[in-house]
Amino acid sequence: MQGALAAGWNPAILALDGSPRNSYLLPSAAITLGNNAYSPQFLSQVFIKGKHLTDGETSDLLGELKSGEWNIYGGGYLPLFGISSGAVALNAFDLHYAGSGSVPKDMFDLLFKGTETGRIYRLDNLSEESYGYWTIAFSGAKKLNPPPFFREFSIGGTVRYMRGLGYNSISRAGGFFQITSDTIHCDGSIQSLQAGTGDGVGLDLAVAGWLEPLGGSVGLTLGNLLGDIQWAGVTSRELFFSRHSGIDIDSVSRKGYWQNFFNDRDTSYSYGALGTPLPRYFLLAIRRSDHVFRRNGSWFVSWYQGLNKVVGNSTIPRLSVGQELSTCRWFAARAGVGVGGLEGFTLAGGVGLRFNRYKFDLGGSWHRGVMNGAKGFTLAVTNSLNSMPWDK
Repeated sequence: MQGALAAGWNPAILALDGSPRNSYLLPSAAITLGNNAYSPQFLSQVFIKGKHLTDGETSDLLGELKSGEWNIYGGGYLPLFGISSGAVALNAFDLHYAGSGSVPKDMFDLLFKGTETGRIYRLDNLSEESYGYWTIAFSGAKKLNPPPFFREFSIGGTVRYMRGLGYNSISRAGGFFQITSDTIHCDGSIQSLQAGTGDGVGLDLAVAGWLEPLGGSVGLTLGNLLGDIQWAGVTSRELFFSRHSGIDIDSVSRKGYWQNFFNDRDTSYSYGALGTPLPRYFLLAIRRSDHVFRRNGSWFVSWYQGLNKVVGNSTIPRLSVGQELSTCRWFAARAGVGVGGLEGFTLAGGVGLRFNRYKFDLGGSWHRGVMNGAKGFTLAVTNSLNSMPWDK
């Protein structure tokens, strides 16, 4: 990452030697999607073989929910324009989306196995949260006298304004469902929150430099040290339901009988303001250039540590290792592996094309498996123009 691209991860890089004097980030995109249980390969084997699920297939399907719930996550990033000049950068109208949710295993048991007489099905772990926003960010860096063992050293920061485009969540869900020989018992409630607009200010701080004993560069970023979106005009909708009686056979054909079968009550009211914390993290990245197989190559190691458990973030540390091989001046091949974090085990690969001042990067990764056996994926593409040729 250099120039306007670097501002999104480590703005201190802007002041280091080798950074382009000017750079322009062209429209780019990234998307990630995954879950903790099912892969396309597994689902095709279970659902395509026959017209009905066998007992064995049902057991296999439910057996994949080892954590007791189905967790899903997704995100999108669409940077539209960025520009850097010297040690400053401006990134404008970057669009972001993040979402996650969970469904308790009891609901899967109810759906695929039907009701078991006397069993209590809990609804307590049902959750969902998603939001979208755009940002305008200003980044700056300054080179300092290098400390011992450093050839060069810089500090940097990014300040961003965030404008919320929409928020939705299931903020509370609880209750149970039970069928006995003569009675249906259920009690519970679900609260959802919605908002249309919001505002916030974010701050990243970073350091970077060339470490002589390593023979490479290091960088440390504290991301979203400040970074909350305050949503205005939040509306709360609450659904309450209950029943503690059986089915009246004489009334099943009566109009309206099923409409209020669970004695449900739906209310909406103004919730007031709501704050959404963005993912806070620190990222330690190390890069060492080397000659591998008589070609120019670089090794990369990074440690990502989430500092809060919110949508799109995990407090489980993530270690990643990768390598880039440049077989010629205009082409680079990349591969890497990661463990931990939100995605679990990942296997990644990508290519880079460099034509004088134009740079194109394509990368992707599989989460918790490979190809159709993976339970998630990430795909990203970036485009940029730079003021100096990449071979210098």
